[in-house]
This record gives sequence, C-alpha cells and structure tokens, in this order.
Amino acid sequence: MTDQGVQQTIGQILKQVREARDLSPDEVLEDTGVSNEYLRRLEADEIKKPSASVLWILCEYYNIDFKPIGIMAGIIIKKQRP
Repeated sequence: MTDQGVQQTIGQILKQVREARDLSPDEVLEDTGVSNEYLRRLEADEIKKPSASVLWILCEYYNIDFKPIGIMAGIIIKKQRP
C-alpha cells in the first residue's frame, strides 16, 4: 500500500524493491537468470499473467514474501472465511 491507501501493482512493488536494493536489471539477470526484457515488462505491468516461477525466483532473490505477490498475480487463491 502507498501512503494514499492505493494498492501498488506487482510491477511497482518489484521495481521499488529492486531500486531500494540498488540493483540494476543486469545484476538481476546475472544472479537469477530473469531476462532484462521480462523484468522490464514485469515492472511496467505489461505482463498480465506473470510466470509463477519467475515471481518465486524474484521474491526469493529480493527476500520478500511470495504469498501477497502470488495472491495479486492470481497464482494463490485466497480462501474466504465462512
């Protein structure tokens, strides 16, 4: 969530984390194998159905929780409480 209460997109979150860690797309590619083009498109929210495996790799690499990202991407279905 941003300060205004508007939920960030997956791309915004991933880009924010990458930039906060002062990582270039080239460093991410070298360390994870995720291509610069895929990362660019993912961070620009151009990919509507991101790969679960790529999201998992990036979350592990950035040391962030996969569950909220997985829910946002529709990979994890949030159970409704009765």
